[in-house]
Amino acid sequence: MKKLFLFAFVIFVSPITSVFGQNTELQSQSKEQLIDLIDNIVLEIQNERYTYRKIICETDNLINSKIQTSNINQCVFKKEKEIKIVQLRDENKNETTNYYINNGKLIYAETKNNDKTIDKTYYHPSISYLVAYYKCEKEISFSNEEKMKMGIALQ
Repeated sequence: MKKLFLFAFVIFVSPITSVFGQNTELQSQSKEQLIDLIDNIVLEIQNERYTYRKIICETDNLINSKIQTSNINQCVFKKEKEIKIVQLRDENKNETTNYYINNGKLIYAETKNNDKTIDKTYYHPSISYLVAYYKCEKEISFSNEEKMKMGIALQ
């Protein structure tokens, strides 16, 4: 019986505590440390981009909420079965947004606007939580409650 209990503890509890330990470690990092970590992961994904399989989907004349049509092209970059990058290009607005995904979680989004400005959104690598949002290199502040709501919307 003791062996069975020890086996169950090692199999079920040990992985849970290691996962929670990682989350606690990441949660204790400062915003700047998290942004550096996310930037490094994104850089690694970008450097490996040419080894990924590229899937192109063209969606013509999508109807948005204002009943206007737009021409949006979508590319998905996959490493084996894991999606790493989703790229949306709106031809009418001349905007491109890249969504970077790591371990099945959205960690970063970057929008290149038609006026050559860049909006950046950082998400926590292990929990759905907004870390920071920059519009034209200026940080936009949100309350913790708003950040949690944005994270919950991602799930």
